[in-house]
Amino acid sequence: MKVKADIRIAVTGSRGKSGIVRMLHEAFSYCGIKCRSRITGVVPRELSEYGERPILRAAGANVAELKWWLSGIPDDTQAIITENSAVSPELQCVCPNILDPTVTVFTNTSPDHTALWGENEQSVLAALSGALPVRGRAVLPRSLAERADMQFMASEKKLMLYPVDRREEFKSYLAINVPLALKACEISGLDTEKALRAIKGLKPDIADSSLLKVGNGELAFAFSINDLQSTKDYFRTLEWLPAETTLIYNHRRDRWDRLKAFDEWISLTGWKKTFIIGDMPLLPRLFRYYKKIKTLASMAEMISRSGLCFGCGNTVYGLPLAFKLALEDGTLKI
Repeated sequence: MKVKADIRIAVTGSRGKSGIVRMLHEAFSYCGIKCRSRITGVVPRELSEYGERPILRAAGANVAELKWWLSGIPDDTQAIITENSAVSPELQCVCPNILDPTVTVFTNTSPDHTALWGENEQSVLAALSGALPVRGRAVLPRSLAERADMQFMASEKKLMLYPVDRREEFKSYLAINVPLALKACEISGLDTEKALRAIKGLKPDIADSSLLKVGNGELAFAFSINDLQSTKDYFRTLEWLPAETTLIYNHRRDRWDRLKAFDEWISLTGWKKTFIIGDMPLLPRLFRYYKKIKTLASMAEMISRSGLCFGCGNTVYGLPLAFKLALEDGTLKI
């Protein structure tokens, strides 16, 4: 199929894809570009001039969804922005082959999906290499652009790299994600000052990190960050002491690789208390932290009793996202 829009941006990498798609969509729309965008993270959605519309799936995520979604985009659409939602290394090439992106944003190579991508940044880059199109243009962090394996891949693919630096006026993961989005806007011909105003004015997404007052306690909702380093970075911005903080890790049995990555931080950081909720962990040394929480009210009670709480791990599975939404809309009474 031939995608007609003049601007076509694919966002790939390990973490942060949905957030960057939302930034780009806001910037393009603010600059008067008719834009359709697709995110496939916490809640799959299409973004358009009509707002956000959920993408309803009869089954789980599937790379064929991209082709189906593109087939329904209006002919007068000027810009298309989408996540590359493939997980399998063999399917990374589906997005660039179908979309033929004018720009690819490569967020990072933080270890994730270790069963498929391996356990270090070099193996992650190798696994995701198919997402980078031959003779394409890639926006990426300077630290990734300057790696020898990335340089070799760029040479082999005749890929033009656009490295960006962190901007420390933005906190945590936004320090690199905002510059990545702005560079893609610049390459696409947008006024970057207007694009930055749009990005700064973007409302938080439903699962974005935030501080929630819960009775006598406070929850730092960081369940959607997922990778360990970004989670540590966010915790550092709070300036909370581990000894005064209760850690709540939400586990799902099919993401044992994430629990393994967090294991040492969970066990050795010196938390006031530690709770693992969701599925029971299979790592024997973590059994003692497991707490079976079945209801939103019982989760609220646990947080209210514990004081400062830091939540991480997985957001959609189990209670965390439902808890946040119920708290914010007043459904959950504390």
